[in-house]
Amino acid sequence: MNKNKKKDYLYILDIDGTLIDSGGAGRKSMEKACESLFGQTIKLNAKDVAGRTDSYIFKHILKKIYPKNRFSVDLTEFKTVYIRNLLEELRDKPTNYLKGAREFTDFLEKSSGYTPALLTGNFKKAAKIKLKEIADKFEFGAYGDIKTNRNDLFFDALGLYQKKYNKNPDKTVVIGDTPFDIECAIKGNAISVAVSTGPYSKEDLKAADFVLEDLSQWPSLLESI
Repeated sequence: MNKNKKKDYLYILDIDGTLIDSGGAGRKSMEKACESLFGQTIKLNAKDVAGRTDSYIFKHILKKIYPKNRFSVDLTEFKTVYIRNLLEELRDKPTNYLKGAREFTDFLEKSSGYTPALLTGNFKKAAKIKLKEIADKFEFGAYGDIKTNRNDLFFDALGLYQKKYNKNPDKTVVIGDTPFDIECAIKGNAISVAVSTGPYSKEDLKAADFVLEDLSQWPSLLESI
């Protein structure tokens, strides 16, 4: 990646349901972690996890299992088991990149004036595992390792840009597939772009500035922004 190119627009992208469809690998890996750590079966559906940070999901699980907050498993232990399960779940499986995702990230990486970054609820290690060969296309990322609120991650991502380039971007665009991504963009006074490639419909995502069928519509999106 050419680090000397001009940077004006910051594009911050979600992963699951936006760039890839992992077939519920993260959800299954968390359920397996619960079985091994707590000896209990927990079932998570797509909307339990979509748009949430992994730290939030862990705390949500703890409240289900231990309503009186009497528990001994911490986030670090949960993360270790979850990552191990995720590696096993995705081993030897090709990544299912959603329509337009690779082309769009290729463009952002190679074009002057655009900074591609990640804003994801995934733990950092989980994000790298899921993205595989396109993980290095992003200059930096804000991840769900510690913070439970996705909105806080926006300011982490913006801060990384400011630190790297010693300025603010001319425009910041947040792209995701859930209402939580839209809320995150609004809180950060950024442009919100929603794709209906996750568990939410276009109607569910109508609060976004732009709603796309999928990322194959990226050329027209860039013209509009």
